[in-house]
Amino acid sequence: MSYDNDRLCYINIRRVTMGPFISNKSEEIQKNRIVVVGFGKSGSHVVESMIKTQGTNIEFITINSDDDYKNIINTLEGADIVFITGGLGGQTGYAAVPEIAKFAKHAGALTILVTTKPFVFEKKKRHVVAQESLAKVKKEADCVVIISNDKIFSTIDRKLNNSEIFKIADGVITQTITGIIGTLSANSQNDININIEDLQSIMSNSGMAFVGIGESQGEEAAYESITSAIEFAKNCDTSIEDASGILVHFTMHPEFYFIKIMDAMHIVSSEASDSADIIFGTTADETLPVDFIRVTILIAGFEKISLVAANNVQ
Repeated sequence: MSYDNDRLCYINIRRVTMGPFISNKSEEIQKNRIVVVGFGKSGSHVVESMIKTQGTNIEFITINSDDDYKNIINTLEGADIVFITGGLGGQTGYAAVPEIAKFAKHAGALTILVTTKPFVFEKKKRHVVAQESLAKVKKEADCVVIISNDKIFSTIDRKLNNSEIFKIADGVITQTITGIIGTLSANSQNDININIEDLQSIMSNSGMAFVGIGESQGEEAAYESITSAIEFAKNCDTSIEDASGILVHFTMHPEFYFIKIMDAMHIVSSEASDSADIIFGTTADETLPVDFIRVTILIAGFEKISLVAANNVQ
């Protein structure tokens, strides 16, 4: 992996990369320290992809073995949000990820794991390792965002080769993280962004979460993209009705009709519980077609709902 030399600083044997990302105009981005930690091959690809995007400064760290985390863990002190990302199932991250999450959360950071689960056809050992890793990190992180590789595969061209498929999976992780951070960012005075307290209300101690991504172009772009995103986010064991918190982020051209976004949010509201906390943000991108929109939706807080129900029974 190679990065621009003027955007690198080094700690011990690993490197922390400061890269432009999202928008340098956002007060929320500037006043909060955000760190993205990528582990293993998948996490490194996500970091590399995010560094190439334009905007404000986010700190990036990559670890390629479980021994590396001891060298970077103290650098998380003082962070406001820590994203940990990579694919579960491999050996890299098995020991490191729970420890990184534990330290980051105890240091006061909103700690979010964004990860993919192995394909169904992959070796049983990878699934066992993934489940064990997931069980450990769920105890430490505020929120664990699960992305199903199989669901990604079901929505793409089946003629793609192996490297292209995994590149798309890494891209979904990247878009998930940028979507969450994007709700804090404002590229223009017309953007809608939230503060970190709003984000914490959705994701702090929320447990498992699922993400959906949709994009479309044309007269019905907003409707098509939000319905695709909701369908993608649905899990066999949970649904949007079970979520205590929902975060939605739209990326579109500045001249995209805002009423269409409101219509899309009405769809989200109609499927969610009356008690769910729903927040959304928008980011304008002049490079996109006027009638194009991209949506990221995150549904979270299933453990919160279960805990409240259990307490009510008692």
